[in-house]
Amino acid sequence: MTHDQVVQALDEARFGLRQDSRHEDLAVDERGPAEVAEWERIAALLAETTAVYDPAADPIVVAELAVDTEQEAARRAEEHQDQLVAGRAAELEDAARNALLDHTEPRPGDEHARIMLAHRASPHTKAVDAWLAHALATHRGPFTDPAARHAATALLPAEVTAQAALLAALALLDPAAGPAGMPSAAGFAGDLARAAPHATARLADALTRAAGTPVGAVAGTDTRTGTRPDSGVGCAHCGGRDSAEDGGGVWLVWQIDGGGPGTPRRDETSARGLAEGEYLDGLHWEDRESARLEWGGDQDLLELTDNGEATGWCVSRETDTPHVL
Repeated sequence: MTHDQVVQALDEARFGLRQDSRHEDLAVDERGPAEVAEWERIAALLAETTAVYDPAADPIVVAELAVDTEQEAARRAEEHQDQLVAGRAAELEDAARNALLDHTEPRPGDEHARIMLAHRASPHTKAVDAWLAHALATHRGPFTDPAARHAATALLPAEVTAQAALLAALALLDPAAGPAGMPSAAGFAGDLARAAPHATARLADALTRAAGTPVGAVAGTDTRTGTRPDSGVGCAHCGGRDSAEDGGGVWLVWQIDGGGPGTPRRDETSARGLAEGEYLDGLHWEDRESARLEWGGDQDLLELTDNGEATGWCVSRETDTPHVL
């Protein structure tokens, strides 16, 4: 288009806008002002040149077309992903219907297929939940990767993750049974998880601790001797407390900002064990697998860290605290 043609189109757009303003239903239409603004922009673009207007050379139009292309590609990719999830959901539903889930290998993204089944109120969702819980507990298929397990547990409902945690805990208590022994426990584990998912998760945590993990696998700590590395890191939260003299006294277990005088223990080892247990008890069962606990500080004031980050737990030696446990 030449500059004169653009000016003519601008005049027509302005005339149409004035006509629309006389009609209440058209006066609020935003398309008229937008059309006028666009013709004004093009007219200004050609005002100081004799060149012919070419939309393909207009950077604004090119940028808008690029955005449209990206949005269309994203829409098509989403539709394709939805089709894949729907197909996988149909596969799992068919496997559950024919009692073949035990012979079905998990795939990445199966949690999305499970969510689709639940949205459809499929009668086979319960069976798929038990299958997914078993796969999570045994680290089967893509769930060998901790990142994949974290991603799945973030999307799955509490009853599924609690069931997985309980199955994993039961396997720790009876290692000889291994994964083969899990199906016999899957029934009642699923019933417990559906009835009380949070209580089931806490039961799984307690059973895991009773089995001796992961406190016994704390990095940098020998749970038999209670020795620890000297990291030289002081407790920033408890640093204002006076250190006790060597010899005698008890050890207090402190939770930062938890209030109260702390829980007393007779020796450093039991105090640290209590703090570790309380901290781990508050973690999600998946996070406990990656926990790496270490103690730092001086001989009378210690801070518990997990992978180098403060956990909020300290122990300190005191000389005048009664009621030792």
